[in-house]
Amino acid sequence: MTVTMHNNTYRPTRQIRRIKGLHKLLHHRLSVPLGVTESALRGLKYAWNPAQTRHRAALAEQFERSDQDTFLEQYGYLRLEPYSLPGMREALEHCRGEYEKARAAGSISDIQSASVKEFLVSVIKDEDLLDHPDLFSFVVSPAVIKIAAKYFGAVPVLSSVRLWWTPPNDMVTASQLFHCDREDQKQFKLLINVFDTTPETGPFTFIPADMSARLKKKIRYSYKNYRLPDESIEAAGGLDATVPLIGPPGAAACVDTSRCLHYGSRGNTRDRLVLMIQYTDCLAPNVTVPSWHESLSRLDVDLDESQQLALGVSQTAA
Repeated sequence: MTVTMHNNTYRPTRQIRRIKGLHKLLHHRLSVPLGVTESALRGLKYAWNPAQTRHRAALAEQFERSDQDTFLEQYGYLRLEPYSLPGMREALEHCRGEYEKARAAGSISDIQSASVKEFLVSVIKDEDLLDHPDLFSFVVSPAVIKIAAKYFGAVPVLSSVRLWWTPPNDMVTASQLFHCDREDQKQFKLLINVFDTTPETGPFTFIPADMSARLKKKIRYSYKNYRLPDESIEAAGGLDATVPLIGPPGAAACVDTSRCLHYGSRGNTRDRLVLMIQYTDCLAPNVTVPSWHESLSRLDVDLDESQQLALGVSQTAA
């Protein structure tokens, strides 16, 4: 994908982008049951643009399925060989460069101070993505979108991109505890090790979806108290099922963090750097979709139909 400076050629598609506040109002403040809240918000999003929803599904039907897709659907994760996706090497080289640049300039300390979690710091955020063409090209590459689209049965939306840095820490709190993410009942995250990742670097660790489902039923898992100590997982017989994302640079996994209990950034003695790409269904009831078109307006990017849908934009006449 070639990226150069140009005039605005894309406009946002008709979709509800900011809905997390409404989710919070209905479920947390008005005590509407979670299932009812999610169903209502999915219905609202669908009613706002039903044609787009159907079109996303029609495009996904054209992608040929494989045994890997079946495995991902059944177990909620799929391990990928290092640098097995086109553009991954260039994207990770860029990530390494940005991290090293931030460390050399001392700005990484400022980023850490401003972070909500001192043990999980984003060197690159959503709003910065279009400033990093090699990374952007990989994030919305046909290979990545195709895997996600087959998992959802529809072309999804790009919800977030983060370059997560975890400094050495001895904490076990918040997302360092076992939990499932709450954006939707299903989501897709591609997590890629930028540096060599070992048990000493606090790797992202998860339990496959089938085992997670059994554990959550046994524990009576609730989103009101959705972060669990190791003791709860151990008592339910789940600690032996954990899968750490360790391996050399480029080692990666697609993981549904809504279905798979997981944690990360825990107790590491060496720095960890991970690229995280999140895709969600266009009807996800607890997701605020970034306005990617605002950054795209600065660039001349040749996007195919699936890429446009993933970014929530449509092309306008030059």
